[in-house]
Amino acid sequence: MSRIDAEIIQKPERFVKPKNNTTDCNKPDFTLISQQYIASKLSVLPVKTNKTPSVKWSAYQNRIMTESELEQHFTDYTYGIAIVCGEVSGHLLTFDFDNGDGLATKRFDAWSDAVREDKPHLYVLLVINTTPNGGYHARLRCTDPVGGNEKLAQSKEGLTLIETRGEGGYAVAPLTPGYELVQGSLTDLPTILANDLSYLVAAARQFNQSERKPKVQAKRTLKVRHDGEQRAGDFYNQTDAYRDVLTRHKWTLGKAFGFINDIQTGKPHLTSTSQVG
Repeated sequence: MSRIDAEIIQKPERFVKPKNNTTDCNKPDFTLISQQYIASKLSVLPVKTNKTPSVKWSAYQNRIMTESELEQHFTDYTYGIAIVCGEVSGHLLTFDFDNGDGLATKRFDAWSDAVREDKPHLYVLLVINTTPNGGYHARLRCTDPVGGNEKLAQSKEGLTLIETRGEGGYAVAPLTPGYELVQGSLTDLPTILANDLSYLVAAARQFNQSERKPKVQAKRTLKVRHDGEQRAGDFYNQTDAYRDVLTRHKWTLGKAFGFINDIQTGKPHLTSTSQVG
């Protein structure tokens, strides 16, 4: 955790503006907070209570705000702050574990346990915060482009359970009310390899419950770029390696996609028949 993030947690008064109105006495100073994020090469946006940007933000998908724009857009009336994902913020990607069905903690814990056991060095690099509705965000930077927003897991009814925010997306961040940092540093985001990102995506996809029409696929050979590097997704899209990763954690491959509880043990496990796409 960086010195700045530690001060936000341990000395929040430094980031709070004194107000004459006592109802606003604990409101974060988003001008100062946004300056810290921008200094860490993160593109930021002011957001309203409904989590939508309070400014036209298309330009900030490609560039970071200037100092004068920051002072104009972040005022005493700013409710919260969001970080733009994608190349503008150093190939930033956010995993968003939503809690629409009330099971976000179970999904996030199962996903976290698998990553911690299989790639403990990777899990400790994730920057994690909770959200007001009981969900979670996990942020990281990647060596390769991260692609656009993508739904990784949905319920049978089509409710989004896990999705990513990449190019063209943003995610609300601390110190917005209800968003609390629990691991890592937003001002010192680590960068992970493309294959490690593919692993995280593959693990998250296994929580998908929606019905998928199976596709007949010809046997594929591994494709290697001319420069010898693999892009994010190449390895896991072209092999079944992720299956070994998940079955080692006692997740079951069955006929239906889904995150379910084992009737005998009461413990959560997964069923899946579809290869990561």
